[in-house]
Amino acid sequence: MFATLPIEWHIPDNAQSRYANNVLVQSTPHEIVISFFETQIPPLAGTAAENVDRLREMGSVRADLVARIIVAPGLLSSIISTLQTGLETYQDAYGSSIAEE
Repeated sequence: MFATLPIEWHIPDNAQSRYANNVLVQSTPHEIVISFFETQIPPLAGTAAENVDRLREMGSVRADLVARIIVAPGLLSSIISTLQTGLETYQDAYGSSIAEE
């Protein structure tokens, strides 16, 4: 026999929020590791050709880890469903002008 208890969501006042614009998903037989990164491209003030040259000289852009979660594989489909619902709610409210990458 199972009982279902409601979840009381608690977010501490000092919880930090960080911006993430990149994500990396890795897996093992027993867990899914989802790492969120913030990548900042340096300001470029040259012509288009100069900016392209500058970016090529850089070779790479640093991505700083801002959060990592590790979940059981069985939970991933629920996470994806919840994210999809959140995206649909966003699109209903603000339009579907999200650039898909």
